[in-house]
Amino acid sequence: MKRLNQFSFSASLVVILTTLTSCKFGLEPSSVKDLRPGLKVSHDVSRDPNKPQVLIYYANNPVETKNYKSEKSKILASFDEAQKDKTIPQTSLLSSRSSFESDANTFGDAVAVDIFGITNSICSENATVGAGAIIITNQGIVDNNIKYCNIKGNLQTLASSELKKFTDLYARIKSNPIHEHSPLAHPDMLALSLDVVKSVFPTEKFEYSIVLKSHGSESLTITPKVAYEARIITPAFLKDRFARKKISPQRVFGNGLLLDKDGLEKDGLDKDGLDKDGLDKDGLDKDGLDAAGLMRGENPAGAVAAGVTKFQMMSTLLSTNRDLFYNVVFMESCKSDLGELLQDLAEVPSPNIGYLYGSDQKGLSYNTVDWRSLQSSGATSLRDWLIQELDKKAGKSAH
Repeated sequence: MKRLNQFSFSASLVVILTTLTSCKFGLEPSSVKDLRPGLKVSHDVSRDPNKPQVLIYYANNPVETKNYKSEKSKILASFDEAQKDKTIPQTSLLSSRSSFESDANTFGDAVAVDIFGITNSICSENATVGAGAIIITNQGIVDNNIKYCNIKGNLQTLASSELKKFTDLYARIKSNPIHEHSPLAHPDMLALSLDVVKSVFPTEKFEYSIVLKSHGSESLTITPKVAYEARIITPAFLKDRFARKKISPQRVFGNGLLLDKDGLEKDGLDKDGLDKDGLDKDGLDKDGLDAAGLMRGENPAGAVAAGVTKFQMMSTLLSTNRDLFYNVVFMESCKSDLGELLQDLAEVPSPNIGYLYGSDQKGLSYNTVDWRSLQSSGATSLRDWLIQELDKKAGKSAH
């Protein structure tokens, strides 16, 4: 997997306001499927079909901390200020504000619905499917209360020794205002979570399916959406977005410079001042992130992690140090298609992933999988049921 080792996602976070409306959370596209058909990565969906299965549910829903509330208030204040500018089409502005409020308020509710379905369909003495589950959320990290259940359905809290691993890491990263309310957006937290899973559910006894539920972008599988909007959305940004006059596509916005046939001006930069790799003269993309997905200058340390990039996620999942076999990997986040990495995985099958699912560029609905239906389905295999449900959403016939 040569390209996987060399691959660096330099694609930027979506310019906000596009992300405010494009993720389509809560909406079911009528003509375009929001979930790409699953890619069968390995030759077999399971190494050992007789092993019990474990669901790893990793949900990056922000905690309503003081920092998070401040971020939401800042965005809403920018909308209020922009609304005073009568040069801005108010219908478009109010529609975007409504979309933001709905998205910010509904994501946590969607996670709660998922958890209810998982606990009743898997973590229950009456569950028909013999599987374990571990539910990892930001609230669980902050409250030091992460739940899991064994294959008999007994719901319980992680042992104090395992919880301490999370609290120690959280103590190290929470000085960052973003990770304070969204610690699961830190790559180290994903890696630690898998280490804990292996400790609780040893690889010699279990196989796994993982759902990574978050906001995402072209470059990031896991990102705290509101945190980045708060750093970009200003009254000036909104005016530029909604009041900008239409100009000839042959000209650069704002300065009138002519572009060549490749959309570049004389210095080899596009209309946004970026080179062919999407980077400016300082090596940053249009959202101020470097090739590692870091934003410079937001704190004394000089960088704020933007989230878990697709490369970081795949490197973590494929780590030979853990050797977890995932029957299903579902990246339940906006724009989570892996691009060139998908081609790599198709050409060189992974030794520890069965099926891989991600969204197309249209985004995802809030609840792609109805976990509540697992119990009524009478399914006995978590793996087979999850593949069937995701295939239905992707418009494929079930296996």
